[in-house]
This record gives sequence, C-alpha cells and structure tokens, in this order.
Amino acid sequence: MDDLRKQCLKVKGKINIIKQRSILKEKRRANSKIRKLDEFTEKLKEKGFSPNEESLATRVKNPRRIADLEDAQDRKAK
Repeated sequence: MDDLRKQCLKVKGKINIIKQRSILKEKRRANSKIRKLDEFTEKLKEKGFSPNEESLATRVKNPRRIADLEDAQDRKAK
C-alpha cells in the first residue's frame, strides 16, 4: 500500500511539472500589439490623455526595407 502511495505521488508530481511547463510556454508567446486607431484613441482618452488623432492617423504601418533605405541614401548622395 505504501509503494502504491509513493507511485501516485510521483505521477502527480510529473503531471504538475508538465502543467507548469505549459503555463510557462504560454507566457513566452508574444501578444499582438497591433491596435486599430479608434481603440487606441479611446484607451488614451480613458487614461486622461488628449491624443491628436490627425497626427496618429499619419503613423500608418509603413515597413521600410533595407533596399529602400539604401536607394534613398543613393538618391540623397547624387
């Protein structure tokens, strides 16, 4: 009976380790920070800030590639 109890505790310990690993793995994942402009301005207003919506609207996601930056430098140098 004592051996059975020890084995059950051992298995429960292993299960707990697996659960903790999955919790830690979940916390490592990156959360998306992409927000819509309306949501962003509403949250700022709730916090007490007065955002300039026109200037925020111009900050559209515009990825700049290395090739684009190099081309711009070449044009500037000419």
